[in-house]
Amino acid sequence: MKNVAWTIWKHFITSSAVFAIAALMVPPVEATPLHHWKLDESVVPFAADTGTSATHFDATLKGGASWLPGGGVQLNGSDDYINLADNFTFAATNGFSFAAWVRFDSFQAWSSILSLEDETFSNSIVLMNYSITRRGSFYVQNHEAASYFITPADFFGPVGTWAHVAATVTPGGTVTLYRDGETSTEWTINGEVATNPNYVMYSYASFGGRDSLGSNYFHGGLRDVRIYDRAMSAAEVDNLYNSTVPEPSSLALFVIGGMAMTGYGWQRNAILRRDVQM
Repeated sequence: MKNVAWTIWKHFITSSAVFAIAALMVPPVEATPLHHWKLDESVVPFAADTGTSATHFDATLKGGASWLPGGGVQLNGSDDYINLADNFTFAATNGFSFAAWVRFDSFQAWSSILSLEDETFSNSIVLMNYSITRRGSFYVQNHEAASYFITPADFFGPVGTWAHVAATVTPGGTVTLYRDGETSTEWTINGEVATNPNYVMYSYASFGGRDSLGSNYFHGGLRDVRIYDRAMSAAEVDNLYNSTVPEPSSLALFVIGGMAMTGYGWQRNAILRRDVQM
């Protein structure tokens, strides 16, 4: 059962006010990804890219990767991965953002969630766990310059738990990691290397492992993977989490004898994150 917060007005309100209240409680429109793999096909070994880019890069399930009931892909941590072919071309025009739902089934050494590397290894964007820990590790290389950000404390969720993970890089080189729509001072850093704003062909592009060395496999589940050609704001990341949480938000508006009563609530990993009251 969902947790819902209710607000009761003890005075009469007009019908126009009722509609105004309902409009205010509708969540904002989410940012549109340039590339988007929902990973909900369930039968074929291909995942469609439904982003706004004129060029779509459909992904392919490799090894023994399999579809999860209700959406997502299961990866075994030894030879499974999701491949973006050898010509994934992308320009981080106004920065970069990556987002996905992630579930670790075990923390193997340097398990790659996102791995983009070009043929000459001069441009890279990699998100993985640090060593065999829950700490986050984010690497960016832009020609001769490179930066490697490791969170000083746990970033990824516990084993067996789905969490929404996002990483953003501004054109000025500020890196911020988010889990379930939230960040902290330990998950952001300034003065890092910005992603390449020009078009780069990433010859080694994958989710869940299989980098240029054929290693760094991820053991767990992935779903709803997104890439943006700009740095999303904290509000946009938070809204993205809320708009894609497995158990969707609920909204109710009742008018009883001239009194309005509204309810709007959602869950964060089966635990109520917050209630919004008008």
